[in-house]
Amino acid sequence: MTAQGLTPREQQLVHQHLDAAGANLFWQQDVADQRHAFVVASRVATTLPGDDDAHTAALLHDVGKRLAGLGVIRRSIATVFDGIGIPLTAAMRRYRTHGSVGAAELSAAGFDGIVVSFAANHPGPAPHGVDTNRWSALLEADG
Repeated sequence: MTAQGLTPREQQLVHQHLDAAGANLFWQQDVADQRHAFVVASRVATTLPGDDDAHTAALLHDVGKRLAGLGVIRRSIATVFDGIGIPLTAAMRRYRTHGSVGAAELSAAGFDGIVVSFAANHPGPAPHGVDTNRWSALLEADG
């Protein structure tokens, strides 16, 4: 709820790893989601040094959340409601399906491989054909 915006140095690091389409999606996210993605990407850079695609996946894995328009509290409510079977509003459904929504956007923007797979399938098990070590590193970083 009180996430700090990225510093100029952190912003520069984001721009070094994302093309124009990726940066556009990244900067449309809420500040809290930008901070989270940056932290996840920093962890991935440590565990998978030189793996640019995993780094990009970390930065963009939650871009679909921005389309729900829910803040932290309403996101939490959506998660609880979904877990106990209470019907969700349209915005809550968009939030709960942010992975597939984001993956479709990333694919349309020209991304593929681990970038799209991680957006679509986290925090679940690695999809068929995805290196389990990379997947585990991304999940751990997102933890």
